[in-house]
Amino acid sequence: MSEQLEMKKSLPYFFTFSQFSQSFGTVLILQYLSFFVTDFMGISLATLAVILSACTIGDYVGTIVTGPVVQKTMTKLGQFRPFILVCPWIITICYSIVFYGFHMAEGTTAFLIGAMYTTAGFAWSSMQTARNGLIAKVAGASADNRLSITSKAAIGGRVGGVVTALVTAPIIRITGESGMNGYFILNTIYMIILITPGILLFIATKEYDTYNPDFRASAVTNVKVTEMYIDTLKNPTFLVVFLAAILTQIGTQAIGPLNTYYFRYSVGNWDLLAVSGTISMGIGIAAATFMIPVSRKLGKKKSAVISSFLVSGLNVLIAFFTDGNFVIKVILVSCVTFSQAILLAWGINLYLDAAEYQLYKTGKDVRSFVMSLSNMTARLGAVIGTPVAAIILSYSGYDPVERTFENTRTLCMFIGLAPALMSALAGLVYLFAYRITDQQAKEYAEMNQKAADERAAAAAATSSSSS
Repeated sequence: MSEQLEMKKSLPYFFTFSQFSQSFGTVLILQYLSFFVTDFMGISLATLAVILSACTIGDYVGTIVTGPVVQKTMTKLGQFRPFILVCPWIITICYSIVFYGFHMAEGTTAFLIGAMYTTAGFAWSSMQTARNGLIAKVAGASADNRLSITSKAAIGGRVGGVVTALVTAPIIRITGESGMNGYFILNTIYMIILITPGILLFIATKEYDTYNPDFRASAVTNVKVTEMYIDTLKNPTFLVVFLAAILTQIGTQAIGPLNTYYFRYSVGNWDLLAVSGTISMGIGIAAATFMIPVSRKLGKKKSAVISSFLVSGLNVLIAFFTDGNFVIKVILVSCVTFSQAILLAWGINLYLDAAEYQLYKTGKDVRSFVMSLSNMTARLGAVIGTPVAAIILSYSGYDPVERTFENTRTLCMFIGLAPALMSALAGLVYLFAYRITDQQAKEYAEMNQKAADERAAAAAATSSSSS
């Protein structure tokens, strides 16, 4: 190991491309798997439900397991780069098998799809954890460098979402009309786009993520899995960020499915859902760009508090003024997107600050593991948010048999008030419980970097004297 290198100005753009490819590649499996399995493969809805339930369990297990695996890995190619290189190929193989469309017995096909989906999920979690781990190595202790990476990655994710929304359905339709398996063709295109930035990021970060011969013997880097969990669950900064993120995700997961019903029954035009999504993602690209200076000036805590309360207030307006009004809905959702961008520009940095604080206090480097737990928030939010959505539908008078709504006004109220409440609670958590200032976060990161440099220098001196 050597002293921390200066971050090359081009490196954040490799993270941009990487996040673009991830957003671009996941849409097929997330949005079209159900259609493919039922319509193309002819598998029953009951079997599909079993597949998705098993895959959900696999996602939870994968998120819990992959953090420690990535954290405790050290190879001749470095700690994180092997996952960046290999995981996209694993995902490619798994998704290609799923969308190839094997025609076997229904039970065998269901097992194969579930196994491939779950394996790909493990690879996704590992790749994401490794990429987050690279941030500290590439950016060093500089908050500006870290913000540059996360904000540009956010832009890449937004662009990937927009491009995918525009090309996915047309390509499937055109190739399907020609008698081909459009899902498999599209998957092939997506996976090429996924693999390419993995190779480029692997090469670009070679100088930053290097082999550490003392990794296994060091009490700082080689930490027991039980210690990872115990120390992290005692970390007050992590708990604050984690709780606030779960609250936000509960609101998001609750209203996500309800928007389909809103456009079908309140607006009366299902096609406008895609239009709204495209506009929102387009606005998100602009927001991710223009909010970077605002986020930098406000700092992390103020960004989190202001963003949360703005989102809450805007969702209250959505509750009262969007019933049947598509234009007002799009305007307010666009304002929400801009408000969210204030916090999203910092991205994983809130978890990284918590991890730096934990390293400073315990002397154990589990930063990538701490950041990996951010993947749990959406899943935990869904555990509560999904049943809440079902309750809202029932309370709003939705009849699934007749496909009628007794009161779309009630639906619109909940679509706004549920995320408004959750965002307000998240804002209160940040306001009263988030204790680390930006200056303290900077000091922790710098002291951790200094300690790492000193250990590397001592190890080099020992190696030199022994030879």
